[in-house]
Amino acid sequence: MHQYNLLTDEELEVSQTPVFPFYSKINLDFQVGRFTIKTVSQSAELSEVLRLRYQVFQVETVGTGRGVGLDYDQFDVAADHILIRDTRSQEVVATCRLNCSAFTNKFYSEQEFACGVLLGKPGVKLEVGRVCVHKKYRNGATLFMLWKAIAEYMKRTQAETLFGCGSIMTQSPEETLAVYRYLHAEGKIRYDFPIYPTHKYRFLDFEELLLGSDIDAQPITERESVARLIPPLCNLYFDIGCYVPGPPAIDRDFKCIDFLTVLELNELDSRIKKRIFGDKP
Repeated sequence: MHQYNLLTDEELEVSQTPVFPFYSKINLDFQVGRFTIKTVSQSAELSEVLRLRYQVFQVETVGTGRGVGLDYDQFDVAADHILIRDTRSQEVVATCRLNCSAFTNKFYSEQEFACGVLLGKPGVKLEVGRVCVHKKYRNGATLFMLWKAIAEYMKRTQAETLFGCGSIMTQSPEETLAVYRYLHAEGKIRYDFPIYPTHKYRFLDFEELLLGSDIDAQPITERESVARLIPPLCNLYFDIGCYVPGPPAIDRDFKCIDFLTVLELNELDSRIKKRIFGDKP
């Protein structure tokens, strides 16, 4: 087991050096047009993706912009990180964090959801998190490149289950209920093995509304407006075949609700599987 000494905020602010010495667990490195897609393999690259995360999550989303300019937590050390770079500008376009059960038994999603049933299933599990895209590159092509990288990582690790938190930027119980009804109507809510939020992240106001509602009552006008609440990334999750195994959690720090999203590779539609997994980089 590797040991890492995290730098203090003061040390980071002065040096802007990486948070810790870093190596990749799985080495990916391929080109799509003018973009390089790879796993972070050195500390300098890790600093780049952590700075993009800080800009998107801390500055744009939360609106604080305080701290050292790097977004990091205790899960980063055991993870791999996808980096997409525009070779023309050298900008980091997008990133996501991949926590694989082949390398760790600690996952971010466990903070918000009681994932024991999911993690106890046989086979390799892969958690996708901290997905973010530079504001100049927020389009379907960038998201698809991320998915191609994730798919290749799944191949290399023989992962059979993909999971992670899909965030929707609302904390309104009424809007949350409307989104939940919409996903239910679309067949995206499944209770084969229900997974519920942990105590700290339970959204009690939503749960109260859910108990008093008719989940099948979903007027078409409401469905159309609710669909617009779901961000493109989450829509892509659901289009590919992800489902939700229980009620959402509320993340008060990031002012959003999170649905645990799960993808079982053996249930993936053959056309989608061919599109994402078919062409080897």
